[in-house]
Amino acid sequence: MGYRLCPFAERVFSTETVQYRVSLETDRTRIIERFKLEVLELMLRPEEEVATTLLMLPFAFPDFQQFHDFSLDMEDLVLPSVELHSRPPNHRSNNGDGDPSNEIQLAFFHPIFCWSGTSINDAVNFEKRAPFPTINLLRAYRIREYANQEKSSRISADNSIVLESVGGDALSTQFNGIIRLALE
Repeated sequence: MGYRLCPFAERVFSTETVQYRVSLETDRTRIIERFKLEVLELMLRPEEEVATTLLMLPFAFPDFQQFHDFSLDMEDLVLPSVELHSRPPNHRSNNGDGDPSNEIQLAFFHPIFCWSGTSINDAVNFEKRAPFPTINLLRAYRIREYANQEKSSRISADNSIVLESVGGDALSTQFNGIIRLALE
């Protein structure tokens, strides 16, 4: 938040509408079951109570590539299935136009996240780092709302500029401090 990388983070943090969940599971099937429950809960609870959920998996997916493969499955297979089967007949999405667009959008974070074609300590990689593998469940209509204001196209470029100005070494030092706090 201090670097303002996510345009949504400050509002949900300041209104205390972030739901923090920790799953100690390591079994993929059990993690998926927990994820499904979190999706359903987010879809059922009003945004004023829960705007977003962070599902942290401290003992799962120490390997980034395994987490990346898992994240693709979650986006392409699991989430669409959960949303489809949880909608009542004649469902209208939150965007009000009957569009069957997803209700939930996912963002994934990992302690050793690394964009393709970058080195592990490149500053840009810290955009998607968290002390533990984490799935962020976001309300998709908020993302679409932001995109409709033509702001989302600048997020990645702006984040790269900010992170590069700080530098990979400084970000690595800060991130290691965050991990130490998380483990205390």
